[in-house]
Amino acid sequence: MTPTPALLYVHGGGWTGGDKRSGAGTLDFAELLARGYLIAAVNYRLAPRYKFPAMIEDVKCAVRFLRANAERYNINPDKIGAWGGSAGGHLVALLGTADETAGWEVGQYLDYSSRVQAIVDMFGPTDLTVLFEGANPRLMEQVFGTSDRNSETLKRASPVHWVSSDDAPFLLLHGERDPLVPVSQSQIFYEKLQAANVPVTLVIVKNAGHGFAPMGGPISPTRDELTKMIADFFDRYLKKMPASNDRYGASQGAHRDSLLMPRSFELAAQAGIGSVRFGIRYSMVNPKCGVLKSPPVPLNPTNKYECFSNVPQGASTHEAENQSRELRSPSGYPCAQREHGDDREGRSRS
Repeated sequence: MTPTPALLYVHGGGWTGGDKRSGAGTLDFAELLARGYLIAAVNYRLAPRYKFPAMIEDVKCAVRFLRANAERYNINPDKIGAWGGSAGGHLVALLGTADETAGWEVGQYLDYSSRVQAIVDMFGPTDLTVLFEGANPRLMEQVFGTSDRNSETLKRASPVHWVSSDDAPFLLLHGERDPLVPVSQSQIFYEKLQAANVPVTLVIVKNAGHGFAPMGGPISPTRDELTKMIADFFDRYLKKMPASNDRYGASQGAHRDSLLMPRSFELAAQAGIGSVRFGIRYSMVNPKCGVLKSPPVPLNPTNKYECFSNVPQGASTHEAENQSRELRSPSGYPCAQREHGDDREGRSRS
């Protein structure tokens, strides 16, 4: 059986709460499973008990776990994507930009790469050196141990700091009226990625607040259209990439002789990573921050919302099988170090 592309879902919750079963991305599960992806949803250590970079260490370890078990679960180790919203969007943005020089490769499966081949960042913070509601001083102290915007800590925790030409392709989705994480955060990130010649598309969702909550009218694109956009994006980069393409370091230490793969699975939680589960058209309101300096390619023929991209259009998508089943691992998910144990203190359950 042909190895399956895998997706890692990372929940939000301000780095202090949330759960793998909740968050904006859970609305995308059904469509992505129907298209044949394996989906792993991960829990990570939370503040205030664990300070950053514990969260990104766990997320990177989750990717390494998937590669280490590629043969067992029939995953194609060269085709792994990730998506998340809010704090989860921030973490997947770091996953798509920060390499091993960041020093966040800790725990187990260190012979495997944590690089991914496609990222969807939904309304995630990207520059923590800027003051905004979702990065207020109290939260910054709680999560990162400092509220000093000039600190090296907040600079290193910002995805914009790590952008380079070998980053994975990005799809950025952000509500134009987001009061918690302003749309300028995605606009700044778009500019950085575009300047580095990274394939990137930015969609600003009309009438949408944080989490794409409607504000002042129906959102456009609709939530179903956003799901289709996400699935089409992953199809483009994970189903059409040649197996020999190693631009993003995916195959570094990864097994290539994968076997049978269930569409959805669950691995019992251990060591703070938590359970691994499972398993469009556009136009924008004028950006107020003025960061979109170079003329983007308009992708929305209906002018209902704003979209900018440096990616040529016309890539075909793949038909997928609709069946799924579950598989449990016998020994759980021993990813992080001992002191990263699966202590549920500080975690909110859904």
